[in-house]
Amino acid sequence: MRRLAIVSNVVPPSASGQAIVLAKVLGGRPPGSYVLVATRPQIGPVAGEPLPAPTELAPEPRFRSAVLNVILLPARVLVQAFRIARAVRAHAAEVVVGLTGDLWDLPAALIAARLAHARFVACLFDDYVHQWPNRVMRAVARRLEPIVLRHASAVLVTNEIFAESVRRRTGVTASIMRMPGAEVTRGDEPVQQGTIVYTGAVYAAHFDAFRNLLAAIDRLDANVTLHLHTGTTDEELAAAGISGRLVRHGHRSAAEVLVLQARADILFMPLAFEGPYHPELIRTSAPSKLGEYLAAGRPVLAHVQADSFVAWYLTRYDCGVVVSERDPAALAAALERLLHDGELRERLVRNARTRAAQDFALPVVWAAFAEAVDG
Repeated sequence: MRRLAIVSNVVPPSASGQAIVLAKVLGGRPPGSYVLVATRPQIGPVAGEPLPAPTELAPEPRFRSAVLNVILLPARVLVQAFRIARAVRAHAAEVVVGLTGDLWDLPAALIAARLAHARFVACLFDDYVHQWPNRVMRAVARRLEPIVLRHASAVLVTNEIFAESVRRRTGVTASIMRMPGAEVTRGDEPVQQGTIVYTGAVYAAHFDAFRNLLAAIDRLDANVTLHLHTGTTDEELAAAGISGRLVRHGHRSAAEVLVLQARADILFMPLAFEGPYHPELIRTSAPSKLGEYLAAGRPVLAHVQADSFVAWYLTRYDCGVVVSERDPAALAAALERLLHDGELRERLVRNARTRAAQDFALPVVWAAFAEAVDG
């Protein structure tokens, strides 16, 4: 087993989704087999305990101006690379695993691997090109991406749609490492009738999907309520126009989230149809909660674009209902079916559990990660 240096702008125990996924993935490796190299100081809420591994801080110089950041990018990449390489050598790491984060993180991780005579593996949790709202930064990322990925020993992405997008842009064939889910539940949690549950942050990647759902709920005669278990505040929800038959419960721990998902009548998976994010970023997105939802033993309703990974996956494996029309009436019809069609619910849940075990179980994710990094 090779010793790894994991380069990320967020590391466990941060409550960031990327850090939470990292904690799950690295849980399959002995503590002495890796070091975490954080490219930002860790602030904000935490999720769980720190990993039993050393953490090196290699903070990059930052500027508020996006233009200045781009102009000084070469210098920033080199400074960052030398800082990462120092941590890699100090811990005798044989493989540098660079994660998507800031614009300069991936190229700096690649150069650091070369300086330290280590293998380089690129792990893309987000689309490196389209995650930037700034056009100049997207243009720079588009130039850097093929250089970085073609010099990687292996490239990991989260899903098939993402892999095809990377192949089309760079010619590189990426391997798939799913976002890890949870153990398949026994299905004996008491169901709270009429509850549509969403767990996680609510932000611009979801806003219009939630507005459509609440408009759909208003069309139903049944007593149905959306329950949001999120750190997003009431004021932030109101500012986004998200109001109606909903209850916000606040942030929950990872363990609490799994119980709440298993008690839901319906689990909701939204992705925005309009917003500040590039459509390709939404299309290739693999929400970390997808694997949890599939394992929860409850039917999943996704309101997402038709060409997105989420729509492709749920449709292909018949493990969720997908509504890709931006029409509250279509959502209301789907809700009626899920609320009253017992045979449909049983089939979706059965298929979802199968997919959760085959694609999103931790041993499966661990194996995909180990194959890429241990070569």
